[in-house]
Amino acid sequence: MALVAAVLGPGAQAGADADRTGLPEAVDTVLGDTRMEGGVASVVIADAGTGELLYQHLPSTRLMPASNTKLATSAAAMEILGPEYRFTTDVLATGRRHGSVLRGDLYLRGTGDPTLLADDYDGLAARIAAAGIRRVEGRLLADDTRFDDVRLGRSWAADDETSYYSAQISALSVAPDTDYDTGR
Repeated sequence: MALVAAVLGPGAQAGADADRTGLPEAVDTVLGDTRMEGGVASVVIADAGTGELLYQHLPSTRLMPASNTKLATSAAAMEILGPEYRFTTDVLATGRRHGSVLRGDLYLRGTGDPTLLADDYDGLAARIAAAGIRRVEGRLLADDTRFDDVRLGRSWAADDETSYYSAQISALSVAPDTDYDTGR
């Protein structure tokens, strides 16, 4: 058995499916606990081997991702990307270099690194300078097209947009500190 999704958020009462195998009762007990009052839970439990649906409670309810959603996301990223994966932020150019002048465009292309700090961007600029480029006769372009153009989750509250936990999705971002609260 595997827990496929359990997301907690703000107001509803628990309720199980008609099939009673012991699991629904156990989950209903947790969801019915008085400490859950004022919260909403959307739960789907399926057998990892067969895909058989074992329990569901408000399965299509859209909720703001809770902090514990990061655990499943992190586990999936580790499985797919592996422990050695590193995001890259590329500096690319069009045109030609003439001495210390780049005659063309300079691109900064992001891949979604959530840990980039202002110092990291300064480091990229320093590497360009260390390569001998002193002037760019062209455009300086930031390319954050790695992801689609949907910047916020569909159910995210508009009044949360200025909060770090509701940061817009972008392939290029700047974290304010090493807590990496990019939306702050």
